[in-house]
Amino acid sequence: IAEEQRQAEEQQRIAEERRQAAEQQRIAEEQRQAAEQQRIAEEQRQAAEQQRIAEEQRQAAEQQRITEEQRQAAERTKGSGITMRAIYDYTAADQDELSFLEGDIIRDVDPIDDGWANGTIGNTTGMFPLSYAEEELPTAPAPVSKPARQSSVSSEVPDLGVCGVALYDYTANDNDEITFEAGETISNIEKPDPGWWIGVCRGKRGTFPKDYVSLVSSDGAPTDIPAQAPVSDDGLCARALYSYTPSDADELELTEGCIITHIDQVDAGWWIGVINGQKGMFPSSYCEIIN
Repeated sequence: IAEEQRQAEEQQRIAEERRQAAEQQRIAEEQRQAAEQQRIAEEQRQAAEQQRIAEEQRQAAEQQRITEEQRQAAERTKGSGITMRAIYDYTAADQDELSFLEGDIIRDVDPIDDGWANGTIGNTTGMFPLSYAEEELPTAPAPVSKPARQSSVSSEVPDLGVCGVALYDYTANDNDEITFEAGETISNIEKPDPGWWIGVCRGKRGTFPKDYVSLVSSDGAPTDIPAQAPVSDDGLCARALYSYTPSDADELELTEGCIITHIDQVDAGWWIGVINGQKGMFPSSYCEIIN
């Protein structure tokens, strides 16, 4: 019996040692797995940090590239009065900015700073980012075919009919009215109503209050206002952007910068106007309307 008890105790001791060894092995495995997970997490953290640094370097390089492009654009446009062509669409974010579409021509470009410049499209002037445009070489556009119905043009200055000079500024309130400023000339005046007359100003025909205008005599002198009041009967005017040599006897010769008066926009591609008393046709793409 004593021997059996001793053997039982020995087996119990061996079993306990085996259990403890297995427990230690399990703990060691858990510690190994925890260390492995910690190593993987550290590698992932380092990889994320390297990716973040690489992204910051990429952004810094991109910003440097944009800055260099803006500097080069500013260098190309150094000095006012040059012309640029839009290479992207741009929508103004503020009232003092200029909106345009790809291909639009921006004139009188004057760089400001930080990649921005002032420019003019038509009668609108505002700021725009220089990186959205490139310098346009001043080449004259090819004129469109001249309309056959305008092959013969009178050499006389058009009859302006009864004329008047504006005494005050007036802004049209309806589509059938005309807008003018004090000193502008209204031509071809008709008097269908005691309070409202019809006339032509800035190339548009419409009604206006007669009390805002004083008639002028045939020689251009005012009939009921002081003689020094400003009077102009040049009608719609334009400035030549390029020189043009006429190919027909009924055409005008244009010199860059010259002023064309009494313009009649008879066709989308060709207009009629007067230079130094000579009347003739010219390509509309060679000039811009001025006030």
